[in-house]
Amino acid sequence: MRQGGRLVPWVLLALLPAFGEEAGETDYLRDLLGEAPFSIDRDGNGIPDAWSEIREPGFRAFPGSIAIEDAMSLRLALDGRTVGLETRDALPIQPDAAYRLEGRVRSRHLVSGVPEVEVRWLDGDRRLLPSAPLVLPAGEAWTPFRVEIPVVPPQARFAVVRLVARGREVDGRIWFDAVRLFRQPRFSVEGLPPGHLFDKAGPAALTLVLGGLDAGVYGLEGVLTDPDGNVRWHWEERVSLPQGLTRTGVDVPLPEAGYFRLHVTVSTGGKVLTTRETFLGMLPSLPPLPPGTGGGEGSEVGRLGVL
Repeated sequence: MRQGGRLVPWVLLALLPAFGEEAGETDYLRDLLGEAPFSIDRDGNGIPDAWSEIREPGFRAFPGSIAIEDAMSLRLALDGRTVGLETRDALPIQPDAAYRLEGRVRSRHLVSGVPEVEVRWLDGDRRLLPSAPLVLPAGEAWTPFRVEIPVVPPQARFAVVRLVARGREVDGRIWFDAVRLFRQPRFSVEGLPPGHLFDKAGPAALTLVLGGLDAGVYGLEGVLTDPDGNVRWHWEERVSLPQGLTRTGVDVPLPEAGYFRLHVTVSTGGKVLTTRETFLGMLPSLPPLPPGTGGGEGSEVGRLGVL
């Protein structure tokens, strides 16, 4: 087992996990918008108390453009101009964790207008860090959306969630419902070559990157299976992890040439917190070249570029 220092992450916003890796469901979700439901509007102005209108160039608030419907969903009426809300207070976050923004959206009478969501990151001085809105598909039926944010800027300390109806339709309407921002463990695998293919026999030296967990003792378990579902390697270990981003190394033996599935689980107290699944492969070994065909200038093998 190897443990290293901290990793400086890059910003990445994605709707799906990266090719070849798959993130599992987690039981360690923390809803940061739990105190910001759409249903609370004590002053009766149609704007949820925990949210505020976006007042910037290109945005305009019209009377009745924003309203709560059915005591739970938020309606944004374009009325010829882009309109939107953002969380009134900046939400404290942990930069070593991963995040998930999810909810439901639907629309009516849209031609070129679109619904947008955005998580804006702020540093400790509340200065805005680079981010970008994400356009959501929407129709007249409720459509669920989920945005996985596996890495945030390392200097981020706060987040602001934005919900926007962008366009110039006079009759366009967009609704949001059940919007939540979850903090969840960050879990990724490093040390994978292109195509996840290792070119020589021996263990695959991988690094497990973990963040967003409280300091404590956790169980790590890895299972390697072949295409027939046979377990070819099993590993369990208990490790003490500090709070913050940590890197833990593990050597995974690849028994022979071929593809294998690696499933890694992080748990505590018998409860699974998060999982990661990826594929590993090993290329077949080539036989040594006969004497005199080592790729020299006059060799046919050399001209073909085979070493």
